[in-house]
Amino acid sequence: MNNSLDLIPPDDTGTDTLKRFRYQAQIALPFCLACARKERVQSIIMEHFEDIVVEYEDHWHFIQVKTRNADLAQWTLISALDGLKSLYRSFCKTSHLEAKYILFIEGTISKADDLKILTCPKSNISDSLVKKVSQKLNIQDSECKAFLSVVT
Repeated sequence: MNNSLDLIPPDDTGTDTLKRFRYQAQIALPFCLACARKERVQSIIMEHFEDIVVEYEDHWHFIQVKTRNADLAQWTLISALDGLKSLYRSFCKTSHLEAKYILFIEGTISKADDLKILTCPKSNISDSLVKKVSQKLNIQDSECKAFLSVVT
């Protein structure tokens, strides 16, 4: 019988896919270990509502993971908008839960961009950030402020 490992595959898309999901796996692993050790984490659910959903004893984390080629520019609010849109969709369905919505971004966030505000846990959400995000998500400012208050 021939060894398939000696054959050259027609393309290398599997490696590219694995590289893209590597960061997501790196984010999920500590939660999985905490769950296995029964350290407050009750369960981890992958690819349901968000890339990663973590159930704690008394709350939930809905986690969206974004990655891209390292040669692209720093992350900005505009480039992270797909992740925020996804988190907002989850927020709409799960806001009755005690939950936080987290956007993990692989790479550097531009220091001069409004996205940086969301990296500070106790920061005041500026009216300009609320206005920008509410326009992009096509929602009311009050709903956007409630959403952003639970996003990191």
